[in-house]
Amino acid sequence: MYQLILIIPTSIDLFKFDKGWPVFLEAVEDMPGLVSESFTQVDRHLFGKSTISRIYSFSFKDRETLERSLVSGPGEKAGKIIHELTEGLVILLTGELREDSIQNIKSHKTSQSKE
Repeated sequence: MYQLILIIPTSIDLFKFDKGWPVFLEAVEDMPGLVSESFTQVDRHLFGKSTISRIYSFSFKDRETLERSLVSGPGEKAGKIIHELTEGLVILLTGELREDSIQNIKSHKTSQSKE
């Protein structure tokens, strides 16, 4: 999986952002190849300095699918909307998502300790 990640800093006007979010979401959900989306509302900073209030991620099958989607009509529209909503302060990242279950991880530790 490959992700488009949006970091929303605390400096963004969340009232304006939330008001325009449905229009952005409609555009992004029309992007070809979108597999899933997720949202994290940051409610505490446990360590270090942070200016992040929200994190959104949009998953695609692979990097090529994401890149084609970004330059598609809906992708370009979504990009324009998010920059307007955040006045250019959004942080956009892409990266490969790698996940594993703790059950699978522990099963490998058990088999390694037997060797």
